[in-house]
Amino acid sequence: MPKASAKAYDRIREAVIAVMKNIYFATKEDLAKGKVESLNKHLVFMGVQPLQLLTVDDRVKYSSYDSVNDMLETLAGVVDEELLADVNDSVYALMFDESTDVSVTQTMMLYIRYVSSGKVVTRFLKVSALSGASADLIFAKVKEVITSKKMHEGALVSLGTDGASVMTGSKSGVTKRFSDENPFILADHCGAHRLALAAGQAANAVPYLVDYQETVNAICKLFKYSPKQKSKLKEIQELVGDDPLTYNEIFQTRWLSFNNCVQAIRRTLDSLLTFIASTDNVKGKLLSKKVAKYKFIATTFFLSDSLQVLANFCLTVQKSNLLYSDMQVHARATIAALKALTEDSGVHFKAFTQMLPPDIDSRDAVVICGHNVSYSNKQATESKSANVKFIEKAISNLEQRFFPDDHMSERGKLLESFEILVPSSMPDNESDLANYGLEAVECLGKFYGTGKTNAHGNVVPPMLDEVDLLSEWHGFKYFMHHYKTKSLADFWCMILNKYSHSYPNLAVLGKIFMVFPSTTVDVERGFSRHNIVKTALRGCLTTESVNTLLTVKIEGPKIETFDFNTAYVSWCTKKDGG
Repeated sequence: MPKASAKAYDRIREAVIAVMKNIYFATKEDLAKGKVESLNKHLVFMGVQPLQLLTVDDRVKYSSYDSVNDMLETLAGVVDEELLADVNDSVYALMFDESTDVSVTQTMMLYIRYVSSGKVVTRFLKVSALSGASADLIFAKVKEVITSKKMHEGALVSLGTDGASVMTGSKSGVTKRFSDENPFILADHCGAHRLALAAGQAANAVPYLVDYQETVNAICKLFKYSPKQKSKLKEIQELVGDDPLTYNEIFQTRWLSFNNCVQAIRRTLDSLLTFIASTDNVKGKLLSKKVAKYKFIATTFFLSDSLQVLANFCLTVQKSNLLYSDMQVHARATIAALKALTEDSGVHFKAFTQMLPPDIDSRDAVVICGHNVSYSNKQATESKSANVKFIEKAISNLEQRFFPDDHMSERGKLLESFEILVPSSMPDNESDLANYGLEAVECLGKFYGTGKTNAHGNVVPPMLDEVDLLSEWHGFKYFMHHYKTKSLADFWCMILNKYSHSYPNLAVLGKIFMVFPSTTVDVERGFSRHNIVKTALRGCLTTESVNTLLTVKIEGPKIETFDFNTAYVSWCTKKDGG
């Protein structure tokens, strides 16, 4: 290549990569694609030299809308190739859900969970348009994604969904269709959804708590829709020295928000009682009949203890890459903490009882935070009964949803057997290891080490060697015992990075257990990001365009570390028809 031509090529390459960097930046910052050309022109105006060569002639402009689309697809392709290369032949889980976007287009959000360098990672895979939300259409779309990404179907070992019947139906749900094709696939209902259902149904089973929720929402709406009332409340909070908190509306599926609202009412009770006592607002006066009562205030302090326990668990199940065994540990701890509240009051309710006079039973009103509040023995009895019933029902629901009585089922036995891979579950004394875990290993070996005939009559090969697995376990358990204090994640990261060749069959089990999806919160976050990208003002974006944008936005590395040279070569190859 002549020297002059080489220099011209380098300058064009530099200009194209500069445009790609602008596109990448715009995508990461949620700027519309149509703004990239204006951004380029502005930078040319500012004297950025590489962008001077963007226009080849009147017909060919590297900064045109079509060129921006081509380059964005190339950037997303580079990100996607990196992801699929990272997955390689590792076993993986898929998590998915469907929703309707701002343009009333039905979409399916799909995430993948796999082991990379010994650690569990969860990544955005694709958002696709759906022509309907039936099980057969969702199943077909997931299969289409697997095929289009050239992923190994046999490496799919588990599925995570929101638990809707269309997903988990025992006869024709999506997960049933997958297990009909591959009997090794296990499915799970998102832990965050299970918790929301357990808590919500517990509250709805107690009549007074239904009324309590309505009262709390009425408080929220009073200040949400009236700047005047909100401003007055803020003035009162400053005057009495309360924290400047707001009351956010609660939703049945968001129990963390319910806890936040109840805690805000407790912490600003003085301000709230002052407001409703002095307001001339009709709705405010009506609220005073329900709020300025012992029953409401006692329930608020009681729920401040019990809801905090549930909220802590809620925060846990919203973590990305949460391991199934860790979720179960937190579920047991939550149940134990709730049981303790039935035997002894929590810190907030104890603080509340200390505000009360010793002769309260002989009164028809008590002073709380300097305000007269109506009281009766009936109120006290009903409040205590409602709160105890709520905790008892919450405990029962949590036990049923996180520890169902299905230990005799194949799925239940498998999940129970996987617990032997948790170092902390081992006995304290090495002398007790002789027969430790044998039954569980035999169960896992029989399931994953035996080929299975699927519902269509095809044989699915085993995932490991049953006999070799038992042989590996004999020595492995003594090795694992030395790391009894290590977490599951840290221990198996070490095994998979350093000793997988020594324990190949146990390594397969370790990966299967680690990728088992305990929640689908990443999918929900994916929809949130989808709604940031596709808004009412950008409602004409196709699902394909949104997928391209989300691939770069969610999975693309920082702009400083992205390989623009590879992207440029890929773009040139496409332009040349290669």
